Amino acid sequence: MLSSFINEAQDITTTSSKVLPDRSSLNQRRLSFIITNTGATNIWLGIDKEAVVGSGIPLYPGGSLERVANGQFLPPQKAINAISSAAGGTISVFEEVLN
Repeated sequence: MLSSFINEAQDITTTSSKVLPDRSSLNQRRLSFIITNTGATNIWLGIDKEAVVGSGIPLYPGGSLERVANGQFLPPQKAINAISSAAGGTISVFEEVLN
C-alpha cells in the first residue's frame, strides 16, 4: 500500500467550511494531519460537525493541531471543518493518506 499526501494553503472565512474530507467510509485511511493557522485571525475547528466561532478546537495565530497514527490508533477519520473569527483567515493543511 502506498501513501499519498495533501499539502495546501486554504482561505478560511466566517462561514464553516470543510478543510479535510470524511475518510471513514472510503478505501483510504488518514495516517496523519497537521493544520496550522498561518493568518492573523483566530480559527476554530469542528470534527464531524460544523465549526463555530468560540466553540470546538481553537487555533490562534501560529497555532496548530497535529495527529499521527500511533500503534493501533488512527487520527480522526471524520471530516474536519474550520471557521475564522474575521475575514482573511488562512491555514496550511498537510495530510497523509494510506491508499
